[in-house]
Amino acid sequence: MITAPHTSNWDIIIDKLYLNAIGIENKMLLKKELFFFLMNIIMKFLGALSVDRNNKKNNIVYQAASYFNKNDNFFN
Repeated sequence: MITAPHTSNWDIIIDKLYLNAIGIENKMLLKKELFFFLMNIIMKFLGALSVDRNNKKNNIVYQAASYFNKNDNFFN
């Protein structure tokens, strides 16, 4: 499930709570700038995956595809 456009950060929380309630393990892609000391521990606990939005050689589509290829529990 893709949630966009984001009008607030509440949509991420609501989606995460909903998917957990119906028993679906879920991950989310977040900008790498949110993964600084201590916050990165919380983000990883919540299932967040870091993406570098400024890397032109390895854009977000390629980064997401890489996560799919490296993890057997991802599905589409």
